[in-house]
Amino acid sequence: MPNHQISLKALGLFAGIFGLLGAGICQAQSPSKSQVLEVTTEKRTYQGIILKDDSQQFVMLRTNGRISTIPRSAIKTEKKLPGSFQPADTRSIRSELEKEFGKNYEVSMTRNFVVVHPIGERKKWVPPFEDMYNQFSSAMRARGFALDKPQFPMVVAVLNTREEFDRFLKQQNQADPTIQGYYSLLSNRVITYRPQDEASADFYRMTTLIHEATHQIAYNTGVHSRTATTPRWVAEGLATVFEAPGYNNGREHRGADAKVNKPQLAIFREYLSQGKIRGKLESLILSDEWFQEEPFVAYSYAWALSYYLAENKPTQYSAYLKMLGQRPDFEPYPEVERRRDFEKFFGKNFNDLELRMLKAVVE
Repeated sequence: MPNHQISLKALGLFAGIFGLLGAGICQAQSPSKSQVLEVTTEKRTYQGIILKDDSQQFVMLRTNGRISTIPRSAIKTEKKLPGSFQPADTRSIRSELEKEFGKNYEVSMTRNFVVVHPIGERKKWVPPFEDMYNQFSSAMRARGFALDKPQFPMVVAVLNTREEFDRFLKQQNQADPTIQGYYSLLSNRVITYRPQDEASADFYRMTTLIHEATHQIAYNTGVHSRTATTPRWVAEGLATVFEAPGYNNGREHRGADAKVNKPQLAIFREYLSQGKIRGKLESLILSDEWFQEEPFVAYSYAWALSYYLAENKPTQYSAYLKMLGQRPDFEPYPEVERRRDFEKFFGKNFNDLELRMLKAVVE
């Protein structure tokens, strides 16, 4: 599997909600999204706004930016609170993280991020995220996409060791030794770890961290939606596009060649020579299953298509992303709608589009 990913636990949660709605088992009875609710269980108290309220559970957006599912069977009390929903500020988030991670970590703040990192290593782990935010904003703005201001401070945790990271993955039911970084739609956090080999740390920061930061920034600025279905190829394609230095550090790396993700291009060419690429555009667009069946092939194709569209059809690509980011919350995205939406912006001739993409990317 690729060494970074969006939380599949979160995707599974949303898939379960979509299934309930699609089967007609429950009827949404959500209150106003501005109404703040306090819900208590035996273990904790939750405060936030209800995103979805059905016969089995609440889905709540909390003041710290987390999305929590609260089974109705676990709820002891619930009451409405006065006033409108107010996201927690950066200092409150910092205090919360200091208590959570303890004395073995420092917590640093920037304009848009709160970063948990190893003691004494602020310069290594904090600046890359704010730099990435600025580079992402600039690149998207150049393609006609003005970003929304993040509603919550974006949290990043860089753990001291791989062992701590493995324990975290196990807690998330995501134990996988190949995963190096993780963005969770539910917690809205990036979680990663410090490599033991310092010689590889710079490369690590320029791949895994950039990939995960791209996911996090995109899901917090209106490019993607945390509560609506984003096709997997769109989310992963955009993140791999920004792994290229011409995208994540355009001030120092100029020219068309710097915008090419060289590792992904090499993988793409290899699979093209094996006959695994041609004729696959439709499969990529209509379903996320290819990512489960052949993840490396799917990732490389998602990069190639996203890179081609961003460079050759920037206006249509930005408009397509805006449309996806405004899809309704917690609704399925069936193949017929995926096809319709893609064709609206890029045409119905998939074979012709694939040939043009192959010529532009490979030759």
